[in-house]
Amino acid sequence: MSGPYPGRDPEDAALAPSQDSVDVFDLSRREAGYDVAYAYDRDEVPGIVCDAIPRGARVLDVGCGGGGLARLLRDHNGCDVVGVEPDPRRAALARERGLEVIEAPFGPGFHAPGAPFDAVCFLDVLEHVVDPREALRSAAALLGPDGRIVASVPNVAHWQLRLRLLRGRFDYTPTGLMDYTHLRWFTRASLARLLASADLALVHEAHAVGAWLDAYRRLPARARGPLLRRLVRRLPGLFASQIVVSAAPAGGSGDATALSSPRGG
Repeated sequence: MSGPYPGRDPEDAALAPSQDSVDVFDLSRREAGYDVAYAYDRDEVPGIVCDAIPRGARVLDVGCGGGGLARLLRDHNGCDVVGVEPDPRRAALARERGLEVIEAPFGPGFHAPGAPFDAVCFLDVLEHVVDPREALRSAAALLGPDGRIVASVPNVAHWQLRLRLLRGRFDYTPTGLMDYTHLRWFTRASLARLLASADLALVHEAHAVGAWLDAYRRLPARARGPLLRRLVRRLPGLFASQIVVSAAPAGGSGDATALSSPRGG
């Protein structure tokens, strides 16, 4: 897959890092720029995230990039969003969009003015870090009562990647499911295990259909959405392009359920 994630901000994409690897918590989210102009779609990550976060919530967006997703949450959900972005160029772009940005790396002991938060987001971030468990634990310390961590990751068990492996191919691309900066790979089951290892309980799991993938461009536009929705509902481990989870500290006062590894993925 050579195309970008849905709603990617071209201006933010131009700020891609020059180095191939960076420190675990110094990594900016390369695919961060969900633009408000992108059509709201509950079947893709931006819409799923908006539905997962209550209106008016106070949100910390870790690896906010140029602020596209933060702006979407602000304008669509009326959220009070604070971004975390260590890259000065991206942080400046987010500020130009009227967003509050903490220009610093994220990790243990991170101090966020205005904490606690109703939600801490890792959107297309965890696959880029060396120790995602430590990142999740650091985020959990910033949550208020009934607070949630919302994370999205690419699904490495997607049928396109399985087919490529059957052909003996594991080729990186500049963006997308095989982004060359990915350090971690997740299925539904391995993401569940990661949450459990960080003492988090799964509240909700959703799946993006990935109608933007190059493989689906030949499908008639009118039929594409309904077909992919049916496939993802029946076999999410095979057809979901991205996995989106909401999680809460295990044993908290919220309505989080005990975490179990999902089947099929």
